[in-house]
Amino acid sequence: MQPEDDTGAYVDAMARVIGLPIDPVARDKVIANVEVARTIAGLALAAPLPDATENAPVFEP
Repeated sequence: MQPEDDTGAYVDAMARVIGLPIDPVARDKVIANVEVARTIAGLALAAPLPDATENAPVFEP
């Protein structure tokens, strides 16, 4: 996990890029959510996939 100041800088920069204002009252919670998402993504990306892995079928109603 990144230190809060790095994640905070990332959140601030990405909010500017996509034009999403973040309420200062909610900023700490947004940062915490990004840190959790980063942890989950790291766990998912750490699991190797065999070369024979196929994409899931596309649902078509």
